[in-house]
Amino acid sequence: MVTSVEPQFTDGEAHTVEDVGRVGKDLMNVLSGKTEGVARAPGLLITNEDVRSIRRYVNTGLSLPTKLEEVSQLVGGSDNGIAGLAPDAIAELHVGIQTHARSWSAIETNMQKVGSDLYVFSGNLITIASHVVDFIKGLESYQTLQVGDLTPAQIDQMPPVALMDQDSKKIPGLLALVDDLKVYIKHHSASTTRTRV
Repeated sequence: MVTSVEPQFTDGEAHTVEDVGRVGKDLMNVLSGKTEGVARAPGLLITNEDVRSIRRYVNTGLSLPTKLEEVSQLVGGSDNGIAGLAPDAIAELHVGIQTHARSWSAIETNMQKVGSDLYVFSGNLITIASHVVDFIKGLESYQTLQVGDLTPAQIDQMPPVALMDQDSKKIPGLLALVDDLKVYIKHHSASTTRTRV
């Protein structure tokens, strides 16, 4: 015996356009870890498929009729008596959807800028980190005190070793590289926060 289940798309209560519009914002807050009680790190990972889905939503949303005459024609020209599904309510909903859909362009542009900034940052990070490693490998102390074969526990048990005189004079150069790295991190960290949902 097959039992048919009627799908339920609503809780049966009347909702305002603002209530419906808030659903998208609430969803984004949950996905981005901004909602209290959500065990997720802040931030939002968006895949290529997500972007394609959002673009389909935008294109569909922007094509919705917003004039009462167009919506009336779409729903058959009469009020069906269902709360929230009258032509004027649908037209108002379509206006809200279009407003929401138009907001995507700025978000997408900012996401592209952040992606570009992160690409540049990754190159700078690799370059500076390589310079730091090369700098450390060039220190006389590094070449004299090889620790490559020691375990982390053995290294922890070793007594502190002072830098050799020549190496002490090179420390300002190392600190300058670290300062450059801090500047790049601060600059690119700020650029990644400009995209807000």
